[in-house]
Amino acid sequence: MRRHISFGERVWEEADKLYDLEKVEKIYLMGDGSAWIQSAKEVFPQAEFVLDRFHYMRYVRRAVGGAHKQGQLLKNAIRFGHIEKAEAVIRELEKAAVTPSRKRRILDAWKYIKNNWGSDKGLIPRNSELQRGRPCKPCALSQIKQSSHGLE
Repeated sequence: MRRHISFGERVWEEADKLYDLEKVEKIYLMGDGSAWIQSAKEVFPQAEFVLDRFHYMRYVRRAVGGAHKQGQLLKNAIRFGHIEKAEAVIRELEKAAVTPSRKRRILDAWKYIKNNWGSDKGLIPRNSELQRGRPCKPCALSQIKQSSHGLE
């Protein structure tokens, strides 16, 4: 009888089938910042969490609404790791908010972005293949999770 293995161990096995993980220098765990992706650091301690582009852009758009100029400024501030500049854009958007619900939407989006901008994680790793939008081997770990929902 096969012993029960954890979900994390199954993800490791699947990733190891695709890549020789002992030779992989960097692993990016891409996701929405939810608990499962954060807990994957137990299995992949050398990994760096990266907020996936879909969720990153969803919350940037939520924060800026239709303000194109501020959207570009916010995306660039985030891309280059300038939290102070990003906060300045958010303050500008907050000041311009006409309704309390618009202000709340801006602040909620900013809270989500900041919560995924911690010290050991980043929205977009600088100078990486992920930042340039090119396919790379480390991206596959998010795909393994997505195709493994039935394994939980």
